[in-house]
Amino acid sequence: MLNINEFTSRLQMLLDRYHLTASAFADSINVQRSGISHILSGRNKPSLDFVMKITNVYKDVSLEWLLYGTEEFPKTENETSDTNETPYKEIDNTMGNDLFHSNENFSPKKSNSEIINNAPTTNLASNISKKEVEKIIIFYTDKTFDTYSPS
Repeated sequence: MLNINEFTSRLQMLLDRYHLTASAFADSINVQRSGISHILSGRNKPSLDFVMKITNVYKDVSLEWLLYGTEEFPKTENETSDTNETPYKEIDNTMGNDLFHSNENFSPKKSNSEIINNAPTTNLASNISKKEVEKIIIFYTDKTFDTYSPS
């Protein structure tokens, strides 16, 4: 059975090894920052998805070590020379655009005025029945009211 206290201490060892804050670690494995905080505080237990994300991103972390502490950390001796590097995912920039830089070749197909001018012309007034005011009631702050009816 998984001992949560030992798991959180191994998770803290992982954060210390890569010199990461809890929020930077959460970003690196693509989980919510609050989730890391809740696991480290003992409020929540780690899910299988959470554990698998750690072992997929941090290749030198053994699943057996992370869960039970039975294997060595790091997993292989070759990877111990680069302990200061964080295995963040590379950002795919194949589009060449981001939120703040627009594509110069982009031009809107139609302007709003063209769309409005090309809208189908139907007589909406003929479809709506004629409504008439039946009664108007005005309420005053002194708890009185007046009623007006058209004659």
